[in-house]
Amino acid sequence: MKAMVLGSGGWGTALALLLCDNGHAVSLWSHNPEKAEAMRKTRENPLLSGVPLPEELEIVSDIALTAEADLVVFATPSFALRETARRAAPYLRPEQTLVSVTKGIERDTNLRMSEVLRQETGDICKVVSLSGPSHAEEVGRRLPTGCVAACPDEKSACLVQDAFMNGVFRVYTSPDIVGVELSAAVFLNIGYDHISPIEHPDFEDYFTSKLKIFAQARICCVNLDCDHADRVLEAARKSCPRMITFSQKDPSATIFGSQVRKVGGDILFRVKTPRFSREFRLTMPGLFNVQNALAAIAVCEGLNIPERAVYVGLMKARVPGRMEVYANADEKVTVIVDYAHNRLSFETLFQSVREEYPGRRIVTVFGCPGYKAYDRRKDLGEISGQYSDLVILTEEDAGEEPVEEICRDIAQYVEQGGCDYSIVPDRGEAVRQAVMGCQVPTVILLTGKGAETRQKRGIEYIDCPSDVDYAKEYLHEYDVQHGMDGMSKVRALLDVLPLLRRYEGRTIVIKYGGSALDAASTDTILEDAAALQSVGVRVILVHGGGKEISALLERLQVETHFENGYRVTDQTVLEMSPVRRDIEDYFVELMEGGAQGAARAASCEEGGARHV
Repeated sequence: MKAMVLGSGGWGTALALLLCDNGHAVSLWSHNPEKAEAMRKTRENPLLSGVPLPEELEIVSDIALTAEADLVVFATPSFALRETARRAAPYLRPEQTLVSVTKGIERDTNLRMSEVLRQETGDICKVVSLSGPSHAEEVGRRLPTGCVAACPDEKSACLVQDAFMNGVFRVYTSPDIVGVELSAAVFLNIGYDHISPIEHPDFEDYFTSKLKIFAQARICCVNLDCDHADRVLEAARKSCPRMITFSQKDPSATIFGSQVRKVGGDILFRVKTPRFSREFRLTMPGLFNVQNALAAIAVCEGLNIPERAVYVGLMKARVPGRMEVYANADEKVTVIVDYAHNRLSFETLFQSVREEYPGRRIVTVFGCPGYKAYDRRKDLGEISGQYSDLVILTEEDAGEEPVEEICRDIAQYVEQGGCDYSIVPDRGEAVRQAVMGCQVPTVILLTGKGAETRQKRGIEYIDCPSDVDYAKEYLHEYDVQHGMDGMSKVRALLDVLPLLRRYEGRTIVIKYGGSALDAASTDTILEDAAALQSVGVRVILVHGGGKEISALLERLQVETHFENGYRVTDQTVLEMSPVRRDIEDYFVELMEGGAQGAARAASCEEGGARHV
């Protein structure tokens, strides 16, 4: 089969690679001839850094070549789909199959992407929507994921399924193209964001555009606690056949959340729905995530997702770059990496940090993008100045606007809050100064970039470390500078090695009871065991964990039963979680690494930064 992918962004490129893997003849089209030429030479797409493009993938800039394809995949941004379809239309034939992989609705017409495609191509070809919870980076790196190919014509849906599906990319079919493109619309909140000369001219235009999402959805989920809730409800009732509300304040909401509290590193809260009332657990930090969880529960209620699947899914939910918490060896310095980048997310983040880390000094490191969202500079400057003890302003996709100018623009609003600030254009150096300058217990907030590994400088995107990488590197440097990097333990080990040699070749059995697994001495015991291993002692560790297993199963509402005094581990338990595997893996790593393993453990793994 010959396939043409129209759109050379990350998603289009990843799908082109899938088609190549499956043995199809594939052309990848770019509207920019210069970009196409650069990709031909480098065999790499900058938007999919580190993923090589195979030689058999043809990279073109002539849209007329669409005529030669059996399968035409439209992978442009939503704003460019109509124009691309219009340009491709003269070369299309009825026997071709068109695939829409673009998400969203068209701003002016309120049409779904498949509708735009059909309208501009004269509806001469079958149109299939391919969509799902997947990311270009994951698909490009061949990580397992799945999508749904939807079309009222079953034959066309199956053709797309066969074209894309392989061992790592699973494709399911559905006749419900509307449901796949936009099954449920969720209105979580509205803020003064995305207002600029290249986005929305004012708040009213932005708000009106956002409300249009209800017109295409079969289920709408509305947060009763958001600003302008009455107007949102009015728009939802007018456009959508079924509405589900959620709230932490209004008990009459369809989904009502209450009794929010922190227990250790987890967040517990009670939820009442028409189908059930129970307690949920989030292992993701940030009290504001309760609101996000309620939104997810509302969608699941509308789609009739089983209660247990909802509970387990939320408990396991983690988002790279979203409220990732790291700390140095003695937890004096805590770094929180988050994508917060607008007024609403900033206020929510600071309020959550104040509640979770009372009395701690707060240092905030952030910037703003160039030539867009100008109101954001005022908002973020005012909020950070109000809540922070120190603000360090730095680059954040400055593009063609000078970083220093952006930072000075923000700084005037930081000053209004009476907060100290500094401008450090290099983001890595900004994080380093934030960490190394800590003299008292401090929380450092790295906002805006999350797990992203690119900065927009000029007209190009430059590869760079993520905020997570910066956090780990400089927390380790902090520990080294303050004698907490584990070297002192290594030196002590060298002092006692002559004494330990007398046990060389012997076997020592260590019984580590389950009741001791939560003790603070766990790391010390394992490090000592590793030290014995390093000098030739054969160590056997026997550990329990009955209490912890029972507690976990109770949280998951899985019944624990025994036969003749022995715990029965059935298939349900196995699917939940490999209990205590982390301890066992940790011990094995230490034993295999010997003294080096002990040193790594002493420096808290991952470059000295402990992941909380």
